[in-house]
Amino acid sequence: MRIKKDIIDSVFVAFMILIAIFFVLGAVTDISPVKMVVIDNRDPNSMHPTYLQGDIFALQRMSPEDYKIGDVIVYKPATGGGLIIHRVINIEEVNGKRYFTVKGDNYVSNYEPDPYGEYRSFISEDSVVGKILFKIPFLGHFSLAIQYNNFFRILVLFIAGGVMLHIIFSKDDEDEGKEEYFEISRERFRVLKTNLVNTLHTPKGKIYAGMVVLVVLILIPATFTPGVFYQNDKGYTPGLISVGSNSIPSRSTQSIDGTTVSTVFYQVVISFYDSGMPGGRMRSIVTEAFVDGSTNPISHTVYNNLGAVIGVQTFGGSVIFDSDAVSTDQTLEVVVTLTFDSGETSVMTTTIDHSAGGN
Repeated sequence: MRIKKDIIDSVFVAFMILIAIFFVLGAVTDISPVKMVVIDNRDPNSMHPTYLQGDIFALQRMSPEDYKIGDVIVYKPATGGGLIIHRVINIEEVNGKRYFTVKGDNYVSNYEPDPYGEYRSFISEDSVVGKILFKIPFLGHFSLAIQYNNFFRILVLFIAGGVMLHIIFSKDDEDEGKEEYFEISRERFRVLKTNLVNTLHTPKGKIYAGMVVLVVLILIPATFTPGVFYQNDKGYTPGLISVGSNSIPSRSTQSIDGTTVSTVFYQVVISFYDSGMPGGRMRSIVTEAFVDGSTNPISHTVYNNLGAVIGVQTFGGSVIFDSDAVSTDQTLEVVVTLTFDSGETSVMTTTIDHSAGGN
């Protein structure tokens, strides 16, 4: 089978234009069910230490009932402006419609749930854009540079324009009227394979091959077991380091479609050490709250990460429950359980004096 070379060139140019548009937008696009978004806030951003400025994410819109506590979602703020990426800590259902309470992982700047328009901390399912599926660290810096740096934007457009003009006008006069084809056949691939093997046997080919192997050997552990490059000078053991909370609650009461929804929130500050090594990587951290020795938790929240968070990290966990679930003279026992990818766990507890929070 033969394909005109002009067609291949045109497809390549169109593909590069789409890639450029994607990076320039640096936000959600509607060209496919899986969409992309970039964190553009300076570090430490509201999701620190889980996600950093320049991380780029794939997200997918799902049915409201498919979102669960612990998911990191993207939603449209009630006041307009840029999209927000935060973690679901509570879900309420009113008249068949779901409302989400979300919070950033940064325990300093985001010490309470996100406020949201007329429903305060209750975000309607209609405002949710999608759920984060996976992240690509730092790749979004290219997009941010194009968006916010005029020189870089002009430079990229100049290079892209030059490439396009070269492809369009690169034919010599003597080639005018000639049709060039790219042949797709077994024989063609056999020739390419032979040429590649012959090249790899040359001194220059061996150098190139060695460079490729070296890059792969660095990228694979850096992505999947980054602890290989992390020096643990303080001698931490993988797991929880400390868990603490105060007795200052954040309360939210709102009438939604005639139904009163009232919740109480406490932040739990959790520090842990992730070695980044197989078996020592954090898979999830579950925070549960119990009342006076009860075995049924009144609060269950989940922290997880789409990639390793290396070293000693601290984030803001959540305890959130219906306001009528606990009387003001009771004490909450908070149990934090970190689960490694090996299945082993690390557990710590703390208490919250609910009576100190007042009515």
